[in-house]
Amino acid sequence: MALVNERTVEITLTGVTFSYGPLPCLHNLSLSLQPGTLYGLIGPNGSGKSTLLDIIGGFARPQGGRVTIGGRRLESYSRGELARLIGVVPQSFTLNFDYSVEHVVLMGRYPYLKRFSGPSPEDLHQVRHALELLDIAKLAERPVRTLSGGEKQRVMVARTLAQDTPVILLDEATANLDIKHAISIMHIMAKLVKNSSRTVVAALHDLNMACAYSDQIIALYGGKLVASGTTEATISPALIETLYQVPVTITAGTDDTPQTINYRYH
Repeated sequence: MALVNERTVEITLTGVTFSYGPLPCLHNLSLSLQPGTLYGLIGPNGSGKSTLLDIIGGFARPQGGRVTIGGRRLESYSRGELARLIGVVPQSFTLNFDYSVEHVVLMGRYPYLKRFSGPSPEDLHQVRHALELLDIAKLAERPVRTLSGGEKQRVMVARTLAQDTPVILLDEATANLDIKHAISIMHIMAKLVKNSSRTVVAALHDLNMACAYSDQIIALYGGKLVASGTTEATISPALIETLYQVPVTITAGTDDTPQTINYRYH
């Protein structure tokens, strides 16, 4: 069966249910993820965000419902096909080896390498471009184990960018970064969505960053979809209090600035 168009991919989840043993994580969840859209995935810890991303990425199989990519069932894809369609920056990762930063980013090109062949000029171009975008070109020869936690996180994002997939899943990829590099990563993702119709799903705890960069919001609570839609129409004080049990006010956005969530500290 031929691979779907690799530049624009629609993903559909229908009635997806997932449990870890007796512990339910997702309940009858249905979503449609469209090309050219940056989705902000929000919800408290344990709401099912990481599980949802694992299912979309093909790392976990739902016990109920179905997932399709380009109209084709997710389980019909080989691991290599999925790696050319979906790039993932995980919430946690271990880098217990002495490879250089450049070598780790080059790993993102493995889905395209022919057996027993070295990287092509295109592979090396993608790696260099990703290193520059993430402001880590100067670290290219450094052993990855010698980097700070934030620098390692940027290496993982660069590896996913080098993978050059139409769908990118970010599981709290900005959580350990300083504000400069967190904003830079979200800005890069927004440009990819706008300029090349990528689909980006970003699990975020920073709700103001979600407001600033998301075209659509997906809100989970207790494994259930409680709200979805455009950011301005979906984000509200009532939703935030439902999700996090924290009272807020929201300052309306303008043409130049997004709406802002203001927390009431006690």
